This record gives sequence, structure tokens and C-alpha cells, in this order.
Amino acid sequence: MRIGRTLSFYLAREVAQYAMLGFLALGSIIVAQNMFRRLDSLLGTGFGGADFFVLFGSVLSLMLGYLLPVGFLFGILVAVGRLSSDSEIVAMRSCGMGLRELLLPVALLAIPVTLVSGAMLTEVEPEARRNLRGLWRTMLSRGAFLAPGRFITVGERVVFVEQLAEENRLSGVVISDHSNPERPFLVVANGGRFYVDEVSSEVHLELVKGDIHFEPQDIRDPAYQRIGFERFDYPIEAAALLQEDIGKLKPRDMRMAELRDVIDRGRNGDDLEEYRYSDVDVYVGQIHRRFALAFTPLVFALVGVPLGLRRARSGRSSGALVCIVLIFVYYALITFGEYLNESNAAPPGLALWAPNLLFLLLAIPLYVRGQRGPV
Repeated sequence: MRIGRTLSFYLAREVAQYAMLGFLALGSIIVAQNMFRRLDSLLGTGFGGADFFVLFGSVLSLMLGYLLPVGFLFGILVAVGRLSSDSEIVAMRSCGMGLRELLLPVALLAIPVTLVSGAMLTEVEPEARRNLRGLWRTMLSRGAFLAPGRFITVGERVVFVEQLAEENRLSGVVISDHSNPERPFLVVANGGRFYVDEVSSEVHLELVKGDIHFEPQDIRDPAYQRIGFERFDYPIEAAALLQEDIGKLKPRDMRMAELRDVIDRGRNGDDLEEYRYSDVDVYVGQIHRRFALAFTPLVFALVGVPLGLRRARSGRSSGALVCIVLIFVYYALITFGEYLNESNAAPPGLALWAPNLLFLLLAIPLYVRGQRGPV
């Protein structure tokens, strides 16, 4: 039917337009928030222009797999809500289009969004996470975190380096360590060097010719302890320096082939001590998580269309509010599913696919009510 195809194209175009608007608006906010959160730990540590572009590209790639479904849901709710509030849905139904015909163009539009989102989650996101890990390693390896001539706070420590020369050479090092409140101490060294141990995820300051001054536990205690040294190895956790863990790969950082390799090794009885987790189900759950999230646009299409059928004049604003609520609930359920998986409280498949199943169950009564009229 010609008029059916025309109206279907019109509905799909409206959804696509609002989806693009929502993607750009929400994406700008979320990417900027993630950028600022990471920049807070990098500014003042030699963070340069080239590092900024690496950070921006990685964060954007990291978030695309999540922003596409969010923007798509926003487009569905706002577009269908606007058409419903302006009585255009009523006109479409008078031309013979039921809820099934309204849902079909949106579901077809969800297919390419699902494919792109799936590619982002399974291939692009792990690479982006690895690029971020590489950036942290680069920052550490060139000693940018030391900021010569400035006092740098690292957790319960304060580190001062007078000069940083080539080959990671240090001079004029002062460290005030209060990581153990019962035994604080001060390290003063003429110089030394630093290196990054990626296995232990630590930065080691190899100090030479200095003293360790221990503060008395009681200020009324006249005793004072000083230990001189020729060489002293002082480790600092890399995560404390840049608020990022560059140790063993997390399951989210691993490529699909790497996840399958770990799963095969674990099921064959091989030792998994070199990995962050020794439980195979954690890696199985990560694969389920990526594919479950990839189908999010289709799930959102089935829920969003009947939920957007409202005649309220505040269709746009209420659509945005409903979008926020649905997104919060869905991703909260995904996070809870990850927790159940990692704690072995539920099988990986059930824990990670449960949010999609719950939303599909929600779509059934919404579809039935939408067949009768606005929800």
C-alpha cells in the first residue's frame, strides 16, 4: 500500500532526526564528563596536546556503543510522542496503520543501529580501553607525574623532585609518606632514577645517598630516628599516581579472541594466575554482556514505540524524562547482572540477558494497550 510506505518512511525519518539530536546532545555531555574526570588526574603532569587527542579519541570510541542506543531511544520517545500529541498518530491509524505498522519502520531502523552498536562494543571499545592504558603507561614512563619543582600529592604521600633529567634521572628528591598513620616518615635523597614495573603495576624510585627520618608516634617523645642509605627502592602504585589501574587486563579490556582463549584455557584446566580473574565465568559473562548490550536498540524499539503513544502536549519534554528513567533502569540492571556474574550468584547468560528479557516482558502489555489507543 503506497500510503503505508510513505507514512512508514515519514515515521522513520522523524525518529532518525530526533535520535541524531539526542545522540549529539547526550553524547556531548557524557563524553565531556568522562574527559574532565580523566583530565583531573592528568593536568599538571606534563599532559600535552597529542595526549589530549589520544584521550579524546579513546573516550569517544569507548562511549559510542552506549550512546547510540541511548540516542535511538530518545529519538523514538520524542518523535512518537510528538506525533501522538499532534494527533498525527490518529491520522495514521485512520489510514489503516495499526501499532504493528507503526512499530515496523522503527524496528527496521533499529537493525543498523544494533549492528553498529554491536561492532563498537565487541571490537572498538576494547581497543579504546587499551589505548587509554597505553596513554597511562606513556605518562608514567616519561615521568610526567613527577612535575619537577612542584609538590605532588599521591594518596597519603607528597613527592617533590627538584630536577628530572634524561634517562629518568632524578635529583633533589623529598617524599613525605603518611600511608601508615602509625609510622609516618620522610625520605630525603640527593638523586636517583625511576622505572615502571608493568608486572606489579608500580613505579619504583631508586634513590641514592639519602636519609629516612621517622616521626615519633608521640610528640612528647624526645627520641628521633634517622636511617642513612646508599640505595633505597621506593615503590608507588601506578593506580595512585594516575587514578587508573594499568596492571593485569580487565575482561572489558580484552578482545573477543582473547576472551575465548582464556575461556578455553580455563575449561582445559590451565592455570589463570597471569589474568586478573581465575573464574572462567567472569570472561564468559563479558562475552554475554557485549552481545546483550548490542541488542539494546531492538529492545528499546519494542518498548519505546508503545510507550511514546501519548496525547500529552508536553510530548517532547516527557519523552526526554521517560528516556532518562528507562536508561537508568536498564543500565542499573546490567550493572547488577555483572555483579551477580562476578560473585557467582547467577549463571552468566541469565545474569547478563535478564535486563533484555525484562524489557521484552514490559513491551508485551505496552503493545496490548497500544493496540487499543495511547498508553
